[in-house]
Amino acid sequence: MNKLVMERLYKFVKDRDIALKYIDGLKDKYEVKGFYTNLNNKHCILLDKDLLDNPDEHQQILAEECGHYSTTMGDTVKDNACEYYLKVVEDAEYYAERWANFFITSPEDFNKVLYECNTQLEISDFLGIELEYVEKRLGYLKISCPIHTLTENIAVNLYKLPEIYKIDLTNIKRVVFEWFYLNSGGYY
Repeated sequence: MNKLVMERLYKFVKDRDIALKYIDGLKDKYEVKGFYTNLNNKHCILLDKDLLDNPDEHQQILAEECGHYSTTMGDTVKDNACEYYLKVVEDAEYYAERWANFFITSPEDFNKVLYECNTQLEISDFLGIELEYVEKRLGYLKISCPIHTLTENIAVNLYKLPEIYKIDLTNIKRVVFEWFYLNSGGYY
């Protein structure tokens, strides 16, 4: 858990006038550790009180519920199993998790750590976040750009996940230039 991230999350909640309540037995009674809803135009996040004993999970659940606030309106827990509704819930979860992931670690910070670390576990330890969040963040990056540039000369090949496979772009640029030069009859 990152104390600065928790401070930012609490500030986010306070600045938006979101009611934050810790409930005994929320997970046991309702099978959720966190819940965001909008009741009568009052935003509310409920968290299982046991999360206070697990700082890493607390941070991630609170961030995800703030993600629900930022990406959806109202709740998605109606007792409705139609396919369309299940897709709406799935999308809401995806966008809330993605928002939380980017809130917890900025793209710049994540790129710095990705440059320094060689495994997903190292990234998780370095950032103080669960391995699952690292896996998801790399998955989001893979969707948007499978060859993710870290610096002018280094990129990560996200097709190789779960491995962190770094590419030295200087060699690739040189090889491409030489190939182009040789195959163009020496003209550039």
